[in-house]
Amino acid sequence: MLTLIIFSSSLAAADVSGKMIAYGCFSCHTEKSFNLKLPVPKLTQALIAFKYNKKQATIMDRIAKGYTDAELNAVATYLGNLK
Repeated sequence: MLTLIIFSSSLAAADVSGKMIAYGCFSCHTEKSFNLKLPVPKLTQALIAFKYNKKQATIMDRIAKGYTDAELNAVATYLGNLK
């Protein structure tokens, strides 16, 4: 039971951090642009590619470097599930 509580609380924390990070995204990208049901794995891969200089960017590479891979996955999950 304890494992379930820890796991569910870590999911809730990921949800909150993804949402908080997403509000920073909306300063350049509109919330409507994420309402297209982007596939989460593809968005996560793009963010991680920016972070590790595997994808060309003007500013996204610098932004992505400020987050852990888990935080990038959390924001991709949040954005990919917007309705």
